[in-house]
Amino acid sequence: GPSSALDLDLRETDALCTDDGCFMVHFQRKTFLESWRSCKDNGGNLAIIKRKEDAGTIGRLFASADLRHSRTKVQAWIGLQRHPRQCSATLPLRGFSWTTGDQDTDYTNWQGEDSPGACLAPRCVVVEYDAQKRSDNLKWVDGPCVAHTDGYLCHYAYGGMCPTLRSEGAGKALYVTPFHLRSTLLTLVPPGTVATLPCPSDTERESSVLCTLRDDGLARWSRDQPFCSGPPVSRHWCQVDNGGCEHFCRAAGVNFYCECAEGYQLAGNGQNCEPLDVCKESPCKFECLPISDSYRCACPDGYMLAPDEHDCMDVDECLQSPCEHLCVNSPGSFECRCREGYLLDEDGACEDADECMANPCEHACENTAGSHVCHCELGFSPIPEDPSRCQDTDECRMAGTCQQICVNFEGSFQCYCEEGHRLLPDMYSCE
Repeated sequence: GPSSALDLDLRETDALCTDDGCFMVHFQRKTFLESWRSCKDNGGNLAIIKRKEDAGTIGRLFASADLRHSRTKVQAWIGLQRHPRQCSATLPLRGFSWTTGDQDTDYTNWQGEDSPGACLAPRCVVVEYDAQKRSDNLKWVDGPCVAHTDGYLCHYAYGGMCPTLRSEGAGKALYVTPFHLRSTLLTLVPPGTVATLPCPSDTERESSVLCTLRDDGLARWSRDQPFCSGPPVSRHWCQVDNGGCEHFCRAAGVNFYCECAEGYQLAGNGQNCEPLDVCKESPCKFECLPISDSYRCACPDGYMLAPDEHDCMDVDECLQSPCEHLCVNSPGSFECRCREGYLLDEDGACEDADECMANPCEHACENTAGSHVCHCELGFSPIPEDPSRCQDTDECRMAGTCQQICVNFEGSFQCYCEEGHRLLPDMYSCE
C-alpha cells in the first residue's frame, strides 16, 4: 500500500485521538512544505491549533511520545505560514495564515515579539516542546520555512469516532488507521480503521472489523461484539440485507466484505460506493484536483507546476521586478532589499538612510540620496586620505593673502605690517 517510508518510524505513542480527529507527531527532519505534503498524502493537514483544548491534547501527545534518541527538546512544524510583507502587529496571528487558508483563532502562544526584520522573508511556525519543563511549553516560534526541523505535527479530522473494542480473552485489538498507524493503545478509533481482535484458541483465531461512518453521521463498527464466542459467523451473512453493502457482498471465511462495481470505490464506511477517486493514485507531488474523469496537479502560493506537471517548482518572482531596488528569490517566495545607503521601511519601500544621524563627520555633515558629504568649517579643509576629518588650512601659503606679513593659526590667520607701516581697515593692506 501507500505506507512507503512515511510510517517506518511511527510508534504507537505518536498519536492521540479525540472526538473529532487524531493528532500525530512524526519525528522526521523535513522542511515546512515537505511536512505539509506528508500530512496531505495521508489525508490530513499540518496541525491547526485554534483552541486551548487542542494545545492541551498536543501537550499530552508530546508527554507520552517517545522523544527519540533521548532528546529532551524538540521543535515540530504546525500549519502556520506567512508570506513576505504580510506582517500585522495588531492581529493575534501577526499576519500568519493557517494552511487551511484562514486567520481565525481563539488561541495563540507566541514565544516572543515579532521582529520587523522577519517581515521581509517567508516565515513558518514550529512548536517547541521541552520534556524537562513542567509548564509553559509548546511555545510558537517562527523561522525560515526551508529549515529542516526535528519533526512535524499532522491532524487527521473525522466526523465521528468508534469506541475501542473490549478484549475477548486473548489480548487487545490491533488497530490499523487510514493514516498507517498500527496501535493497540488508541482510546478512540477513526473511521476507515481495520481492527483485528485476537480470539481464544477454542474459537476462531482472530476476527477483523471495520470502523465505518454511517449516513446518520455516527461512527460504528461493521458488526457488534462478541466476535469470538459462539459458532463462527454464518456464511450466509450476505443474504441478509446484502450485508449492508451498496453493490456487492463477498463472504470470506468467518468474515464478509463489500465490493464496488468498476469505476467506483468503497467509501470510508466500508459499505457505500462512490465514484473512483482519480486522485488516489495520482503522481501529484503536492495537491491533486479532480476534473471530470481526470485530474490536474496544483501547487501552493509561490510555486508553479514543473514541466512534468506533477512536481512543484519555485516561481522566480524577481523576474517581474517586484522590488524598488534589489530582489532576492527564495523557495516559495522572494525578498526585497535596498542598495547601500537606503533602508527598507515597513511598507517595503526603500528610503534614504540619514547617515548624518551617526555623526560620521568631524565638522559638518550633509545627507544626500543614498550617501552623505562631509564639509569643513571656514579655515579648515578635508584631509585627502580621510575626507570625514578636517585639517587647518595654512592661508599664509597662498599668494596674496596679506600685503606684507601673514601669521597662520588654527582655523584662521592674521595680517601684520612692517615697522613704519600700519594695517588698513581692510585687514590686508599696509600704508
